Amino acid sequence: MTKQRRTVIELLEKSSSPMTAEDIYKRAEEVNLSTIYRTLSTLSDMGIVLKNASQDGKAYYQLNSPRHGHHLKCSICKRAVLIDACPIEQMAKQLEQKTGYQITGHNLEFIGICPSCIKKKEEEQHE
Repeated sequence: MTKQRRTVIELLEKSSSPMTAEDIYKRAEEVNLSTIYRTLSTLSDMGIVLKNASQDGKAYYQLNSPRHGHHLKCSICKRAVLIDACPIEQMAKQLEQKTGYQITGHNLEFIGICPSCIKKKEEEQHE
């Protein structure tokens, strides 16, 4: 386990939502961006980190754990909130039984507008 890998894993553990490589870079001390990308690629290949492509064109990373989480992301301010339950687990079990596949992961992202941004939009419309 290299120092860079340890740094990336620790930052992902502390985060309440998936992070981009740039997010990690901003918080990582003395680790350059290309090293962050290489480290994330290696950790992803090892199955330690999950990489999710988002509708905003960015890749988001989170630790691969049995107790993973999904997020509801504001399309305006980009703030994300954790969804406690996984709405896909039952579907995944059914798909495994039906297809014979062993499902090793899944991605789910909800996009919406958070209450703060809705309020701002409404205030702007009334001005």
